[in-house]
Amino acid sequence: MALVQKKTLNELATNASDDFFGQRFSAGDEVPNSGIYKCTKCNREVTVNAHSRDNTFPPHYPESSCKSPTWKPYVIADTKAEW
Repeated sequence: MALVQKKTLNELATNASDDFFGQRFSAGDEVPNSGIYKCTKCNREVTVNAHSRDNTFPPHYPESSCKSPTWKPYVIADTKAEW
């Protein structure tokens, strides 16, 4: 089940805290929850997984004009059924 912030997509409500969807993460930060994150500077979307190996946010590709992404939660995958 995917959790979506209602204000973001205007479709589904969730009982997830708005505080989480308000957080921002930088490249190299540990991924707190699997899902889709969007760069607040250029709107690029990435899917990332929270797991024990290689669970950090990626940088942008070298050819991107956005050099320091700030990743914002967009869609969270409830892989642990904790929400």
